[in-house]
Amino acid sequence: MTNFYQLFNFDLSSISWTNNNPNLKIRLRFTGANMTVDNGNRITFNNIAVHGTKTTLSVNQKEALQFSVFPNPFSDIVNVVGLNQAENVSYKLFTIDGKLIKNGKTESSKVDLNDISKGVYLLQLSFDGKIETKKIIKK
Repeated sequence: MTNFYQLFNFDLSSISWTNNNPNLKIRLRFTGANMTVDNGNRITFNNIAVHGTKTTLSVNQKEALQFSVFPNPFSDIVNVVGLNQAENVSYKLFTIDGKLIKNGKTESSKVDLNDISKGVYLLQLSFDGKIETKKIIKK
């Protein structure tokens, strides 16, 4: 036990899913010989602060994929154009509030989205370390 101020730094920047993640949560977990025993002891935390580091949100246009999707609005299938090797492109589909609901690889420059509900989504395509996101609408 200590009454002295201690600073602990953790760099999460190398964990890609922590970047721009509005649902990121940090948990303090303790370990010991028998963590199920309740001796009535208490731990008190005072003055906890979490500091985030600002990063730029801009994208160098030379590094962007620059693809387009059609039709938009769509019914079941989204076609992807503007990529040389669309078969090897990974995609992630997010709800408009950022929840990941589907991911995979494009099939013959197409993304089959017949199993999702009508609404507005964000389709993120990534290829060769580059990422681009488009807003799409299922009718």
